[in-house]
Amino acid sequence: MRLATHISNPNKLFAVKSIPREKIEADIGMLEQELLIMMEVDHPNIIKFYETYKDNKYYHIVMEYCEGGELFDQLIAIG
Repeated sequence: MRLATHISNPNKLFAVKSIPREKIEADIGMLEQELLIMMEVDHPNIIKFYETYKDNKYYHIVMEYCEGGELFDQLIAIG
C-alpha cells in the first residue's frame, strides 16, 4: 500500500494498492466484481473506493486513506 495525493489538492491523501496483473489474471472477473461492489457501497465504516488504473504490469486501486494501520494487525495485538 502506498500513499498518494491528487494534483489539484495535495493535502488530501489516498491509499493506492498495486496488484501484479500476472498474479490475478485467472481471477480478474472476481476482482472486477469486487470493485463494482465497492463502487456501490457508501458507509462510514467501510473504506471508500475511488477508481482503478491499469498499466502493463499492475492494477492500481485508489482508495480512501485511513490512519492507524491494518485492522488484522490491531486484532492480533489485542489478542
